[in-house]
Amino acid sequence: MSFHTKNSSMLTLIVATFIASTGFGQITDFEFTLEDVVLPKGIGPTCVDLHDLDGDGDLDAVVAGRNREGRVVILSGTADGALAFDRELVGFGQTDWVEIADLDGDGHVEIIMAIRDLEGGVQIFDGLPNGEFDETPRRLDAGRECRCLRVLDINLDGDLDIVSLGHYSEDVRVLAGDGTGEFSLLSRLRIAPWRNGYPFPQSFTLQDLDDNGELDLATISLGTSRLHLNRVVDGRLTAPTRSWKPPTINNGDQGGCAYGAWADFDGDGSLSCVLPQTAFGSQWFALFELDESGSVGEKTILPGSSQGLSWYPAVGDFDGDGDPDLVIGHALPGLVVFLENETPKGGPEEFLFAQTFFGFGFVRQMVVSDLEGDGDQDLVVVDISLDKLVLMRNGLIGGLAGETSEADIPDLQPLDPALVPASTSLVKWLSDLMPAEARALHRAQSAEPPVTSDERRRR
Repeated sequence: MSFHTKNSSMLTLIVATFIASTGFGQITDFEFTLEDVVLPKGIGPTCVDLHDLDGDGDLDAVVAGRNREGRVVILSGTADGALAFDRELVGFGQTDWVEIADLDGDGHVEIIMAIRDLEGGVQIFDGLPNGEFDETPRRLDAGRECRCLRVLDINLDGDLDIVSLGHYSEDVRVLAGDGTGEFSLLSRLRIAPWRNGYPFPQSFTLQDLDDNGELDLATISLGTSRLHLNRVVDGRLTAPTRSWKPPTINNGDQGGCAYGAWADFDGDGSLSCVLPQTAFGSQWFALFELDESGSVGEKTILPGSSQGLSWYPAVGDFDGDGDPDLVIGHALPGLVVFLENETPKGGPEEFLFAQTFFGFGFVRQMVVSDLEGDGDQDLVVVDISLDKLVLMRNGLIGGLAGETSEADIPDLQPLDPALVPASTSLVKWLSDLMPAEARALHRAQSAEPPVTSDERRRR
């Protein structure tokens, strides 16, 4: 991140925001202890899914990885919510997403993964008894460079289907399941075809967004920096596509976006999409609230962190007060930033100053889960540049021993904007980073002397 701004007044605002955020961090109710789960070297983790694979009542994990060998990590869980290395599987290549589900109804779950290679597709490790898997995966054609997928019964025929997103084929495809584990193409929808060759869709959500009893498709396109909405009719993705761009930030800049999260932050019954706005300078996030027709009726922009490059959002009730709070994972320097929801019923949306946890490299993905079954919501953080997961255990139940985020706040070395090629956007560059490149950037930042507050003011 750079603190370069277009005028001195904006710079003063950024510094003031940082000071305020550190000073007011103590008034939030968030307390977490951090526990590293070190993964095998070179995995380059991109995504994790949690499931009781072996039926012992404890959550296990499968970790996708952006490594050329196609390595996939399986972690075994314990009753206290810990995760330990169990074994590796080898698939067809790099994977950017993983979901776990029983596709054929035999009582054994499968591992379903999005293949990030240019040829793309979906790979399936078929489940066997006792939490084992067939070591030779199957491959399904599902678009070029798949980066996201979902497993659900989209056509309501009682069988699980696979919906996949092709980053380079610019499409979302529905692969209809027949209940035996076999799949066939049901429908394909191009995302933003009017921007041929540039949309680069990165992620999507499938849920009933407008409360009409039918699923909707919400896609985040990092090439166009837009939210796209489509109807789902009889399990088929349909046109037209409705698209919205976030408000500008930092004196007219257009932030980038790769991932979104949905929640009703103001309690009015309408869902809002959170889009972190990735840009150099102060970080912001956009909220798109849907109206009764299923269109975006309101767009707002709110301040996030003053450091890092915002990347991946997640939603959870981390303080147990009954309303959804927001957490955003950041890249280079990696931060995990919590924003407590203080919105009065009916809005407008309000969040307390960011409470920041440090010590990450590139937070690629996060999963909200109750790891140890104690009734509060924990967070699993995927760090692609440091080859690890971080278990952030919530201290809401029973309190915590040890230090929290109120400890010394380090001076972080911001990312040099000159590293981003002029031919691409910041968010696209981040989305394409391979683990070795991200690790090199992290090492370079760590080796350089920290930037002091006085130096920031002089820039």
